[in-house]
Amino acid sequence: AMMAILQGISFSFIMADVFHGGTPSNVLGVPPNLSPFTHTIQVVALLVSVICQDDMLQSLNALYYGYDEASLLNASILRQHARFRWYFSVLLRFSLGFLSLLVTFLVIMTSETSSEVLLSFAEVNFISSLDDIGFLLAKWGYFGENGKKCATLVLQAVHASGDKTNNEDKTDEWKENEARKKGNENSKTRRTIFFPSIVLLITFLGLAGGWAYIFYCQKTGQFLCDTIYVQFSDDFSPEISTFSGLYDKTPRAVNRGRVQYIENRGNNYDGSSKLAYCAADETWTLSFGESPKDETDPCDWKTRSSPVDSALPDSYDILTTAMSTWFGKNKVGSVVPIQRFLMQCYDCTGDAEFCGGDDRGSCVVS
Repeated sequence: AMMAILQGISFSFIMADVFHGGTPSNVLGVPPNLSPFTHTIQVVALLVSVICQDDMLQSLNALYYGYDEASLLNASILRQHARFRWYFSVLLRFSLGFLSLLVTFLVIMTSETSSEVLLSFAEVNFISSLDDIGFLLAKWGYFGENGKKCATLVLQAVHASGDKTNNEDKTDEWKENEARKKGNENSKTRRTIFFPSIVLLITFLGLAGGWAYIFYCQKTGQFLCDTIYVQFSDDFSPEISTFSGLYDKTPRAVNRGRVQYIENRGNNYDGSSKLAYCAADETWTLSFGESPKDETDPCDWKTRSSPVDSALPDSYDILTTAMSTWFGKNKVGSVVPIQRFLMQCYDCTGDAEFCGGDDRGSCVVS
């Protein structure tokens, strides 16, 4: 019970930490997008976590075989309220196993790099093994003689599943019970082979479904700001300052999984001016053509951000460049830093200060 409480508290702290980093539009704080390699590591980690989750599978296996009173009483275990205590222990183990898988899924999906995915998996797996560690400590006598005695009795118990550690000194009642079961033992064993496999498959498909949904949201930019406001200074180019204003996110990702933002001129989207990612330079840029019909190349930029590390999740979010230096070109074509530059999310989240104060109105989340 002590180890179960410790596991529950540890899992609760991890879940609280996960939800604490979220926002109204991204409750879990999932990264805006990840590299294909990290996505692959996530799937592998989820598969391994399901295969290694023995608490949930063994509890389901115990429920499948059912309560075996003769075996438990033969080892002098659970003499008082035996059935209730047996079911409670099995359900408690199943709950902790399910909670462990849920926490594993959350920490894997909120990890930003492949190394974080593996470390998070190892962290949760260690907490899941605390009950086994506690049992070993009890068997070795670290929790007193009474704890050592109880652990020894558990090891002596022979359950219907056939997991037995000591076949000596069995009672006649136990032997008769085993003889009665022997007729259908082989058929039930064959059925049991498929039962854990089915549970493994269903569990993994459920986690894979959650991963696929988050993957889709990342690839379509649903964890990013829908509208951003940009202010360019006119220190060296008055032309650039005319492209200050609102930019709306496109519904699909381009440029290696990164969305682009099209200038909003009164709901007139001509596509000639946009904020997008240039993969060749690893920068976010402003580009525009001479006419609305021009198809612009993000690498043919008018202004650009400082280089970003394409391997990091922050490179998928243009707002992470708001505090870095942006550059433009002066009249002779030299690259110079923009002295005054502003970029911020313009999504209404119900913030009272969104419009600049109560006297300027308030935004309402639709």
